[in-house]
Amino acid sequence: MQSDASAMISEAKHAILEKAGKHVRLLVLYGSEARREATPESDIDLLVVLDVRDASAEQLMEDAVYDVMWKHGFPRLVSLCFMTAGDFQRQSQRGYSFVRNVEEEGIVLWQAA
Repeated sequence: MQSDASAMISEAKHAILEKAGKHVRLLVLYGSEARREATPESDIDLLVVLDVRDASAEQLMEDAVYDVMWKHGFPRLVSLCFMTAGDFQRQSQRGYSFVRNVEEEGIVLWQAA
């Protein structure tokens, strides 16, 4: 991970957990940044696994991450993908490629106890 990306990832993680941590079960960095193949144009992809989908909580997290990007001058886009824990488990059991890739290549940034 590049230093700018590392700082943005760390700050995004803290912002997400501060704004809606009670809903978050798992936070995973996935995609090119997790595989260490990112270019300066690559998005920073974060999967946010929630206990339940909550539009207002998701909006709070998106706004908080936008503030992180703003603070850093938008060098990279931080893209959030939301999924419930139940959906994540079902898709994992069924072998869905997205979840399989997250499980194989993703870096867990935070997990509920």
